[in-house]
Amino acid sequence: MNISTLTKAVVASAFIALGSSASASAQSVDLGTVEAGTEYSWPQFVTVTGVYTPKATGPVKFQYTTTQLEIYTAADHNENSKVTGEFSYTDQGKLVTYSQLKADTPYYIFSYAMDAGSLVIYEGTSELKLVSTIPSTDPENPGYYGGKMSASSDYEMVVNFNFPVSFGNVFLVAPDNTRVAVTAKANGSSVGTAIGCDIAPAMMELYKDGKIKDGDEVTLRLLQVTDASDSKNKYNGNGRCDIPFIVAGKPLELVEVIGADRSTVENPFNSYYLPGDENAMIKFVFDGPLATDKTGMASISYGDSDNLDVGVYSEDIPGTHDGNTAIFDFSGKRRRPVDMLPASTPETQPAGLGISFGRLYSPDGQRVYTGSKSNPSGFALSFIVNVLQYTVAADFTPARGSSLTIGQPMEIWVMNGNKISYDAIRFEYKENGEDKYYDMPEADVKEEADPLSEGAMLYTFNVPAIECDENTPVIVRMTGLECADGLDHANDVYGEFKQVTSGISDIASDGVVSFDVYDIAGVQVLSGATRADLSSLAKGVYIINGKKVVIR
Repeated sequence: MNISTLTKAVVASAFIALGSSASASAQSVDLGTVEAGTEYSWPQFVTVTGVYTPKATGPVKFQYTTTQLEIYTAADHNENSKVTGEFSYTDQGKLVTYSQLKADTPYYIFSYAMDAGSLVIYEGTSELKLVSTIPSTDPENPGYYGGKMSASSDYEMVVNFNFPVSFGNVFLVAPDNTRVAVTAKANGSSVGTAIGCDIAPAMMELYKDGKIKDGDEVTLRLLQVTDASDSKNKYNGNGRCDIPFIVAGKPLELVEVIGADRSTVENPFNSYYLPGDENAMIKFVFDGPLATDKTGMASISYGDSDNLDVGVYSEDIPGTHDGNTAIFDFSGKRRRPVDMLPASTPETQPAGLGISFGRLYSPDGQRVYTGSKSNPSGFALSFIVNVLQYTVAADFTPARGSSLTIGQPMEIWVMNGNKISYDAIRFEYKENGEDKYYDMPEADVKEEADPLSEGAMLYTFNVPAIECDENTPVIVRMTGLECADGLDHANDVYGEFKQVTSGISDIASDGVVSFDVYDIAGVQVLSGATRADLSSLAKGVYIINGKKVVIR
């Protein structure tokens, strides 16, 4: 039945009663005798009344633009006479209710309407129509799917009918008529005007079986589509609804995640990772190469949005691509709860931290396939923050405060040395009143684990040939020191010594009367020299009786 072009809106006059000390007002709208196929409307904040008498026994649909009106079989509108029915929303946001009513029986409308609205009643059999799909298959529609449906972008297709329907099996049909079952659900309990069809998993199955490829036309087929209020009223007469569309190529699919487990919400996330630490890397490996003109993004979220005093911490970490693999590096930044939420306390700090990984595309521009209806644009992983804090301490041989001799062996023992990295072992000193420093070449420093102390490291080297002013201190430290806990331990590996001596006085006073002297290039300068001969040597570095000596 077509809707009449006539719209009836009857607004009753307001009844106002005034008293000496107070006033009250009430407004009602009487729709009068309500007829099927005619639209009735009312303003907001009114009581709507009316009487509707069906012409035939059977299903009756009530279509509202806003909230529904209450309908009763008794004129006094008692609660026991209220008419109940099923309801569903259309894609235009209208509400449709339907009930089995008796012919020539008056039904009384009585309801307070907070919002302005309208009503159209449909009697008997009404033609079922496919109103739209989301995404749209109509090129003129702003929501058009673009000509090629992507399983990674369009996980679901919503099929909208003009009235609530029930339905049977739903399939995706390939060009060779191969059918794959599609999970579908109405927007009501078992019926509705909108049927959500999860097409993406079915598309992926057809891709893997070689049944569809880029540019193929497939068909979403709904069977037994029936008017929910009238089992004899079937869509298109036979209950079959076919929706054809073109598919894009198979999107990239995740093969594995390295560095985290998608099946748990308790992945460990350290409060700090040293640069280069493999444990700081989370890698997503796909079944084909990723786009090179776009890189992924990891987004950290930590905190409780309901706690405004503490707030929520957010951080974006750009990824890198290496062929089939997207790599996200979380090293080099400290992320203790107190770092991320400075206003928090241990009691208000959540244990969990969430990271979403998105902006991952294949070379053809499609997003990667996540297999998730709730998060089709990326992957979400959950972590537990693991706060790291290490004790770093050092012991020097020779001991701090002693004098150093050029060429003498020196050792630094560092507790938790396996948790640190550094740039160089540096000697800081004064030469001619100016600040100088010397960084030990990496090749001249021997690093080894202390077999007697778990986690401790030994660093051994020879005191370098530096020329420092007499009676001035020499500082030995590790530059660029970083610890796996991200805290500042720069002063934990630090030693101050009295001075660096040449060592020639030791050589000249150890009872030896004959000296063989070589320059630093290994060329012999003196053979069988006396102490007096040594005093005549020019300034420089020499090897005297096998020991490196600096002559000033």
